[in-house]
Amino acid sequence: MARALLGDPPLLILDDPFSHLDEETEAEILEEILRVRPDATVLFTTHRISSLRRAQRIVVLMDGRVVQDGTPEQLRNTPGYFQRLCRQEELAWQAEDLIRGETR
Repeated sequence: MARALLGDPPLLILDDPFSHLDEETEAEILEEILRVRPDATVLFTTHRISSLRRAQRIVVLMDGRVVQDGTPEQLRNTPGYFQRLCRQEELAWQAEDLIRGETR
């Protein structure tokens, strides 16, 4: 990733780059990429909804086919796979908060 950022590419393709990071570190790295390469197009695959907070467009693929395409807000408000994933993540956060005795 460092080589790609130093090379000044107009397009960065990242394959699930944050899968082994906590959400805070992921957000810091993504913010830094966007700061260093503000004009680059960043395309990345992910299984984590939290990775998509800054996305301008999301394309949901299932079995090699596009099943949903739109902005994060559009997809969160449209019944389908992405909306279900968002709800599952929200429920997981709520469960973690209950265990810790916290609220979001």
